[in-house]
Formats: sequence, structure tokens, C-alpha cells
Amino acid sequence: MKITIEFDGYEEREDLNDALKGGEYKSKLDEIWQELFRPRHKHGYSDSDINNLLGLHVSEEEMQATHIACNALMDAIEKIYQRVVSEE
Repeated sequence: MKITIEFDGYEEREDLNDALKGGEYKSKLDEIWQELFRPRHKHGYSDSDINNLLGLHVSEEEMQATHIACNALMDAIEKIYQRVVSEE
């Protein structure tokens, strides 16, 4: 069987390419989870600067505005990630 696909514009070709790469995109999202969010919840990051920035080893009383802001940003990014993954 042979199929010929014709595109009216650049966007349709890009949409098809995105659809064909769906498995690859899912794999990349899983890598983001493993490298960015999972360490935050499990053991902390291997980078002490990131741990310090997020205040992962600081009690709530010692939290500074920078820690709170960085954690709020991470929470927002993680919510976006969870929303995207749940749309699969």
C-alpha cells in the first residue's frame, strides 16, 4: 500500500511531524520528570546550589523569600507538567 500526503501549508506538515513524534515527546516528558521533579520529592538534587536555592534542607522557620519564590515556581512548572501528562 502506498499513500501520498499533500499539504496545503507549512503548519499541516508540522502538525503531522509532531503527531509522528508523539512517542519521542512522551519519552522526553518522562526524562523531565525523572531529572527535575522526582529528585525534589525523593532525595533532593545532586547539586547543592539548587538544594540551597530551594531550601530543601532548611526548616520552615528558616525559609527565606528566595526559597519560597523558587519553590512556588517549581510548583507551577510541575502543575503544568502534570496537566500536560494527564491530557495524554
